[in-house]
Amino acid sequence: MATDVAGNVYVVDTSNYRIQKFVNPPAIAFVTDVGNDQGKQVQLRVLRGSADSPGTGVTITGYEVYRRNDPLPRGRAIQSAQPMAAAQLVGWTYVASFPAHGESEYNVVVPTLANTKASSLYYTALMVRQ
Repeated sequence: MATDVAGNVYVVDTSNYRIQKFVNPPAIAFVTDVGNDQGKQVQLRVLRGSADSPGTGVTITGYEVYRRNDPLPRGRAIQSAQPMAAAQLVGWTYVASFPAHGESEYNVVVPTLANTKASSLYYTALMVRQ
C-alpha cells in the first residue's frame, strides 16, 4: 500500500496481479449565506477531490452539487407550483455544477429552499461529487 502527494491510495493485489487506485472525494469546507437575498442562496467552498490534482493521470471534468430532499419545517411555504408533498421525496436534487481545473479549492453559489437564521430550525444538507 502507498499514497501520493495528492492523497490517492494505491493497493497492490498480488493474487490478481493488479494495482488499485482509491481517490479521496471532494469535501465541502465551508458554507456561508449570500447576503441580502432572503435565504435564497449559500456559497460553498469546496476542496478538490484527489483525482483533480495535476499529474494524477485521471481526467476530472467537473463537479456536481446536490441538495438533499428534506421536508420544510411547519409553516414554511415552497415558492413553487408543486404541492408540499413534492418537497418530501426521498433522495437528492441537482442544483449546480462547475468545471474542474486542478485548483485546490472552488467557490460556488447554490440555491436553498428557505431562509436560515440562528433562531430557525431549517437546514440544508448538500453533497458534492466529481
